[in-house]
This record gives sequence, C-alpha cells and structure tokens, in this order.
Amino acid sequence: RYGSGRSVPLHCKSHRNDGVARKRSVSRAAFEALETRRLLTTFPVTTTTDGGAGSLRAAIIAANANPGPDIVTVPAGTYTLSITGANEDACATGDLDITGALTITGAGAATTIIQAGTTKSNGIDRVFDVIGYFPVSFTGVQIANGQRPDAGGGPAGTGGGIAVRGPFVQAPPATTVDITDCVFADNSANDGGGFGNL
Repeated sequence: RYGSGRSVPLHCKSHRNDGVARKRSVSRAAFEALETRRLLTTFPVTTTTDGGAGSLRAAIIAANANPGPDIVTVPAGTYTLSITGANEDACATGDLDITGALTITGAGAATTIIQAGTTKSNGIDRVFDVIGYFPVSFTGVQIANGQRPDAGGGPAGTGGGIAVRGPFVQAPPATTVDITDCVFADNSANDGGGFGNL
C-alpha cells in the first residue's frame, strides 16, 4: 500500500508522485509462419558443343532433374544439335526435351542461335519439345533449322521450332510458353513450322 489508500495489484507498478497506480504496458512478441520461398537455380551454358559438361543439352537435363523452376543462361554463340535420335523424351538425343518449369535466356536473337542443323534441310529433329504442364520462357534466342515432318500427317509432325505437348490426361492444367525477343528461322513441320501444339 501507498499513501493513496489504493491496493496495488502485483502485476502493476505504482507511482508515488501522483498517488495513482498505473499499469505498465507489456508487449509480447508474436511469431508468424512465413511463406516458403525457393531461389531459382541457374545452369550456365559454357560450350557450344552438343552434349557433355557445360553444354546446353546438359544444362537442360540438369534443370529437368532439379525440383522447381530453373534458369538456363546461354551466351552468344551458335549451338547446333548433333546427337541424332528423334522420338526420345529425356533430352539425351535429338531435340531438347523440357520436362519442368524453365526459363532459357540468351544474349539476343542475333547472337544466340540454337539450331537443329546447319541448314534448313539437314535438321536432325525439332529444336525444343516441351513435355508436360508448367510455365516455360524463352528470351533473346534464335531457334532455327528444326524439322519435324511426318509422312502420315499425324501429330508427330508438329512444331519444327518448339512443340508443346502433355501426357494424355483429362482436363490438363494450362501450359504457358512466353517468347520474348526471339526469332524463328527456317523451321519446318507438317503443322506449325515454328511453333505447334500437339
């Protein structure tokens, strides 16, 4: 007790100068769960050779195996696909198969050229094959000399530059392909020479 005649509760602090007990403001820290965020993994291309360490093919294979969205950076140069073997979906031969969310960034369409052959008549396959449902982005590259003819006129002959296809499931989610500052040159197919949906 103090001279005011008031009872002071144990959790309060009194002040003699005004004779009135005042409560001390108490603040408590609150913790809130934050959204889990993942940094994109970047796979740089360091050689124009098709296949092997540092190649565009190896970078895409690594990105396919890595969970979540990734980035492949492709410096200026001409990247010619030379490992033959169409109708293979693991990016080991033929075209460059993309099976997960990916951004491919070049140095500009005039200087970063990704081609399936050295001319429009000797391409070994289409250039890119997007397989599944996820976002893909191409920026600053030229996609050239892809070929995807099909003697029977079926869907296999779709998309000489880029083909987008998904597993056969009901009501698939949308696949988005963003193409920015790119050039498609001398690609051919029965349907969709530069770009086609299967």
